[in-house]
Amino acid sequence: MSDAIRLTPEEIQDYRELFKNYPEALDALDLIDESDGDLIESANMLAAEAGIEISSRAGEDVNILDKLAQKCRSVICDEDFMDDLMSGLLTAIGVNLRKKPEFSKKRKEGCRERKKLK
Repeated sequence: MSDAIRLTPEEIQDYRELFKNYPEALDALDLIDESDGDLIESANMLAAEAGIEISSRAGEDVNILDKLAQKCRSVICDEDFMDDLMSGLLTAIGVNLRKKPEFSKKRKEGCRERKKLK
C-alpha cells in the first residue's frame, strides 16, 4: 500500500481536532483509525455500511476510491466546473481572511504605508 493513501496517527488526530463538531466525520475517522489509517480499506467498509456495492472482476482488489475518481473525472476535469470552483474558493478565502484580526491589521498598515508613499 502506498503511504499516500494511509494516514498517520498524528494526521488522524489533526483531523479529529479539525472536525470535532462533526460527529459523522469523527465516526469515519474512528473507522480509519481502526484500519490503521488505510483509506482504501476504510472507504470500502464505509461503502459496504452504506449499502453501496463495488463491482470488480474476479481476483481484482476492490478500490472504491479509484472507482469514484473514475466516475467523477469527467466533472472534475471540466474547465467550467474548475473555473466556478476556483472562483468560489477564492471568494471564500478572501472573506475568511478579512475576518482574521491579524489580516485586517496588516491590511490597514499596508494602506497607511501606501498613502505615505504618494
